[in-house]
Amino acid sequence: MSESFRISSGLSRASLLVSGALIAGGVAACDPPPATPDAAVSDDAFTPPMADAFVPPDAATTDAYVPPDVFFPDGCAPVAETCNMADDDCDVRTDEDFDLTTDLANCGMCGNACMLANATPSCVASRCEIATCDMGFDDCNSMPGDGCEANLRTDNANCGRCGDVCMGGRMCCRGMCRFSCP
Repeated sequence: MSESFRISSGLSRASLLVSGALIAGGVAACDPPPATPDAAVSDDAFTPPMADAFVPPDAATTDAYVPPDVFFPDGCAPVAETCNMADDDCDVRTDEDFDLTTDLANCGMCGNACMLANATPSCVASRCEIATCDMGFDDCNSMPGDGCEANLRTDNANCGRCGDVCMGGRMCCRGMCRFSCP
């Protein structure tokens, strides 16, 4: 701040300190920094300072302008976070609202929904697993990817339970090996 300002305005250095308009080294708190290129603008255009909004007016006539993309990089417009490997809500974190280790709709990665045949699925340690088999079905091959593949009511190799094979011309009928199905 120049001596001429203090003299012409009639304000003493002490009154400026009390009002908060003066900071260390005698520089007004609202004095704008030298103009610099806006890093977010590709043509290196300069951003003009904003008009001073302090009431009553302080020593400076303008305050430093903070471009809106300081808080939202690259012009990010915040929306609800979705699992898509993008920072939708502009908080510099990607897909933070989704636990890929347990999320049935995004198990292990975004969009990998756990859907298993004849089963209630679960997502455990980022892998789709069988929580329970539907009534009358079982996972006889221990491969969660095909769900509960065995129909225990009609599967001749797994009749009634895994591994019970119908032999001697019999067939699995309602979970029991029989010569004919009624």
